[in-house]
Amino acid sequence: MLAFLLAAASALPAPAAPVVSDAAYTHAARLVDVGHGRRINLYCRGSGSPTVIFDAGLSDSTRAWALVQPAVSEHHATCSYDRAGLGFSDPATRPNTPANDVADIHAALAAAGVKPPYVLVGHSSGGRAVRVFADRYRDEVVGIRPEVVVAAIEQVLSATQMPPSTHP
Repeated sequence: MLAFLLAAASALPAPAAPVVSDAAYTHAARLVDVGHGRRINLYCRGSGSPTVIFDAGLSDSTRAWALVQPAVSEHHATCSYDRAGLGFSDPATRPNTPANDVADIHAALAAAGVKPPYVLVGHSSGGRAVRVFADRYRDEVVGIRPEVVVAAIEQVLSATQMPPSTHP
């Protein structure tokens, strides 16, 4: 029986390579103090202006942008972050509302020296926070530009032999 199990195990295909292979998304990149002893995980890469700020969906983290952020950062400075209580950020001490999330990311960007102007990209519930940020800090935002991400996604898809989007 043991010989059968060993033979069956050796016949299994090798595990596929992980979809996200960038080690930067497996640990805290930079824990930035946002006040009251709380720290937010902020991951920035690339250079240039404006800086593209990625806001993940509900209960998601910087890892959600692991395929997109590197592609966009080839042409832009980029930052993604973990909301309070998610990913590698410290636990939340207040409700995770879009207004509180925006206060945190704005404080983290300022503390990290990431200067405006910003292009905001939000996925799912991150889209609500992006709209609040754009409304609250109008002078710092040059736009909410989904086409920046669409181009990067199509680049990632073409590299993995998946068909590109048919959306304009």
